[in-house]
Amino acid sequence: MATKFKSDGRWYVKYKDIDGVWKKIACGHNANASDAEAIRKTYDAQELNRRHNAPIRLVEMSVIDAMKKYRDVVLSSEEKTFSSIKREKAELNNFIEYFETQNITSFESVTNDAIIGYMNSRRQAGFSTKTRREERRMLRRFFNWAVKNNFCSMNPAMELPLPKLETKKPRYFSEEELSTIFEEAIEPYRTIFKFLYLTGLRTGELRNLEWSDLNERQRYITIRVTDGNKTKREEIVQLNSDALEIIQARKKAGEHDTYIFLNAEGNQLDNDNIYRNLKRLLKRLRIFRASPHTFRHTCASHLVIRGVSIYAVKDILRHRSVKETEIYAHLSVSAARNAVEMLSVNSVETQKKEPLTKGARYFATFDGAV
Repeated sequence: MATKFKSDGRWYVKYKDIDGVWKKIACGHNANASDAEAIRKTYDAQELNRRHNAPIRLVEMSVIDAMKKYRDVVLSSEEKTFSSIKREKAELNNFIEYFETQNITSFESVTNDAIIGYMNSRRQAGFSTKTRREERRMLRRFFNWAVKNNFCSMNPAMELPLPKLETKKPRYFSEEELSTIFEEAIEPYRTIFKFLYLTGLRTGELRNLEWSDLNERQRYITIRVTDGNKTKREEIVQLNSDALEIIQARKKAGEHDTYIFLNAEGNQLDNDNIYRNLKRLLKRLRIFRASPHTFRHTCASHLVIRGVSIYAVKDILRHRSVKETEIYAHLSVSAARNAVEMLSVNSVETQKKEPLTKGARYFATFDGAV
């Protein structure tokens, strides 16, 4: 039968696999004796099932305790950004609070209707479709883990309807708003806002930019995989002349700290620095429904309005799929309208005709043009 033991401050479980070979598994960095015992019971149940060809005996644990275990042990050990883990733990805390309020303690009492009741309560409370979709995904992940570890025999969230995602047109600054913001903002935030607009960077990516990420000769910066960056892969962002000029000005100013952009006190920026400064400015200018991320939307929107292909904008924003970029597609209608206005039959007919050379007449006749 499986046994648990502690070595070098960590709990392990020793068990026999399907071939009868002894193996051991670590219970996690933050696991305690009760966590190890729950895992040991899981492997005991699996071994008994193989021996006697009987249904696997479920591990006795309340759904609330299992959620706390998943939150504190499983999520904490995943290789994700700090902000992602924090958000997912908050989602589990919401589930725990709801189940406690509804007196849902056992896995048997977690029905599809009970979960739909939770999702409906979140919708009625005004939470966005995106938030509810993420919570649905977390519920499915948790119950899949619970089934795998014999806490329950089925996933009650498997048939949970997916909230329909509403396609919202992105809020972007008009040229007049953008000009006013750049004129009224104080340094260093005026420069920061300009750079966000010129590059389409996320605020987390900008604040983590280091001088070692700059390739001045080839005019690009590298976005590394860090806790503060949303990206999960290293990416390249091209710099136009205005963006490169901002970088060069900062270098000339002698601010050769590790980070390219610093806050007013000369320390590394955080998202709150940028958010609070912009919000105060926008409130004073009476510009509403905007945040630092609006500069990224504005970068993309202004490019599309000027006729840049959606596929080119996808590469600039570093979207994985063009579907993410299609929220700006409606703006290309006005760009196309402006483009076709450049065509005119009258201008062609009234244009002075130059006499064709012999060779030109031959090719024009061959093409059916004359």
